[in-house]
Amino acid sequence: MAQDLINKSLQGKCVTKIDNYTQGMWQFYFDEWYFIVSAPWRLVNAEAFLIGRNDDGQWYGLTEPVNTTTRATDILHGRKVASVPTADLRVLFEGDLEWQVLTDSIGYEPWNFSGKTSNINIVALGGGELSLWY
Repeated sequence: MAQDLINKSLQGKCVTKIDNYTQGMWQFYFDEWYFIVSAPWRLVNAEAFLIGRNDDGQWYGLTEPVNTTTRATDILHGRKVASVPTADLRVLFEGDLEWQVLTDSIGYEPWNFSGKTSNINIVALGGGELSLWY
């Protein structure tokens, strides 16, 4: 049920905002729905790893540090969600682009999914199960 709700809520939506609101905590907005992510995440396509949370602020020999928020937003701009399979959270976008949130603990909750105007909250439990709260 929780998985179906996430798919139904995000199908055809685009990322509208990405926010690194505190060290290690990211928010990914899809209009009125959003994920709060504390686990490692990355954007990939069939050919390459594009950006990940640990790239934020790194210099890598560039003229300025990597701004992961800007870079991820640019990569995802205009891309509609195609599907959202879970265990590790995987959001598939048009154009063979994938956002992955990696569950890296059997005890900690790597992400949750909520709506700005909804009392529904889906929490990913350590180990990959989903819990639906109203």
